[in-house]
Amino acid sequence: MTGLWLISYFILWILFIILALVVVIILRNLGIVYQSLPNIKLPPSKLLTGDPLPELDLLTLSGEEMLLSKFQGIKTAFLLVSANCEPCKEFLSKIQTNGADPFDPSVKRKVLISISSIDDTLDMLQQIGINHNTFVILVDENKSAAENWGILSTPTTIIADEKLRVVSQIFGN
Repeated sequence: MTGLWLISYFILWILFIILALVVVIILRNLGIVYQSLPNIKLPPSKLLTGDPLPELDLLTLSGEEMLLSKFQGIKTAFLLVSANCEPCKEFLSKIQTNGADPFDPSVKRKVLISISSIDDTLDMLQQIGINHNTFVILVDENKSAAENWGILSTPTTIIADEKLRVVSQIFGN
């Protein structure tokens, strides 16, 4: 390499080093910006303790519509699960034997709300061996729990009092 080729070779290396420095500086600045941001956490739901539960568009396993107002009068645990969620299956097995809220034995009714299709929900119940008498089983095919309650993760338990006001929320298992 002589003459013009040698000069272009050195210029190429100088440009490469400058480009590498620019990338390192940009990444360092992004790290500083990221660290300066506060820890932003989305609330796990729109529900607040003491608020009435917003209505959901739910179906029974036979495809009939059912309103939440039917569950007034007894303290109720609403268990939101997904048929494809492995932690949900473990959660349901525990709930079936231990109760919906181990800290509050006054919860007498358990309403299972699946955010999957009716067929997927039936398959999940059969895999786990859920006793249909243990739970009232409903399906939220329209994802109204995400829209009306703001719940985006499963498993989630919402404990409601006799007037369907939120008493507590338990996220995860």
